[in-house]
Amino acid sequence: MIRWFVPLMLATAVAACRAEPRSDGSDQSGPLPGDSSAAASPELVDTSAVLAVTAPAAGAVWEEGGTYVIRWVPNPTNTVGVSVAVGGKDRGHLALGLAPGTDSLCWTIPEGFVSGFGPSRSDAVRIRIEDSTDPARSSVSDTFSIIAAGS
Repeated sequence: MIRWFVPLMLATAVAACRAEPRSDGSDQSGPLPGDSSAAASPELVDTSAVLAVTAPAAGAVWEEGGTYVIRWVPNPTNTVGVSVAVGGKDRGHLALGLAPGTDSLCWTIPEGFVSGFGPSRSDAVRIRIEDSTDPARSSVSDTFSIIAAGS
C-alpha cells in the first residue's frame, strides 16, 4: 500500500521544536518562521554567504518522526522558501514566504516520508533554501540521510 504525505509544516508544529546548539556553541535557535521581528541588521550579515545552508550537515542521519532544525545564513531583505528532495526528486515545500532575516526552520519528518515508498532509508536527501523573489538565488545542502522510525 502506498501512503502519500504532504511535507508542508504548519506553524503549530514549528513552535514545538527544541533549540539545538549552533556551531559556535550557543543554544539560540534564532527566529522562528514568520517572526517579523527577525530581520537581521545589515552590518551583521555576510552577503557573500546569503542563503548558505548550514544544517543539516553532510552525512547527518535524521529519523522519521523526529524533529530537527534546518539552518541557513539568512537573507536580510527578501522572504525565503524551504523545500526537500529525496534522491533528486522534489518532495515539496516545507515552508514558503518566511520573513526576511529568518535563519531556521523546525521540521518534524512525517513517519513514512521515506519508508512509505519502500526503502527503510535514503542517503540522498537535500534541503533547498531559495529567495522567494528570485528562485535562481538559492542554496542546497550537502546530502544527508533519513531513516525509518526505529531503524
